[in-house]
Amino acid sequence: KDSPKFLLSMSEYSDSEDESHALPFKICSPGLSNSDGWDQQGFLSPFVPISNEKIEVIFSQNPLNSTKYLVDLGCGDGRVVKYCASQFGCKSMGMDLDIDLITKAKELAQGMANHDLAIYLHGDFIAKQAEYKEATTVFVYLIPEALVKLTSILEEMGKKGKLELILSFYWGFDELDGFTKSYDQEANTYKYTRNV
Repeated sequence: KDSPKFLLSMSEYSDSEDESHALPFKICSPGLSNSDGWDQQGFLSPFVPISNEKIEVIFSQNPLNSTKYLVDLGCGDGRVVKYCASQFGCKSMGMDLDIDLITKAKELAQGMANHDLAIYLHGDFIAKQAEYKEATTVFVYLIPEALVKLTSILEEMGKKGKLELILSFYWGFDELDGFTKSYDQEANTYKYTRNV
């Protein structure tokens, strides 16, 4: 079945907490390069916005502080990065392959508190690992095929020091060597922690 067509603008996306309609990530951003056919354009996962309400729930249970460095891989419109930089005062970076989404993320971050702590980079996070190798917290909201490509990268990052991985959605990694796994039913989120 084809992905639904949407006539909504970026500002009209739903903040619905119900993720069941998005399986398996069928909803795509209207008018952007990751609409229909995203999987034939080099993207690892289509853009599906996470609700602001869910972001608040996740980080109320996984609070950060100014010593942390959060990275959102496949950051979309930058909601998680914006929230963490403004709420916790921590360095927060988002990376996405879709230049239109990075442009939108930068626009949405203008005028926010701690805007200097929010960084948005255009690029392939598989190829540009050096950009986020110092992260202490990694946030991921991607389909399973993309998670497979991240497994070895995250395992290597974990060997260098304490690393927390927050994975939001219905699936987790089959195995992530050296990490302890927990599941938060309220936030529908997996958390992996590696202490060295």
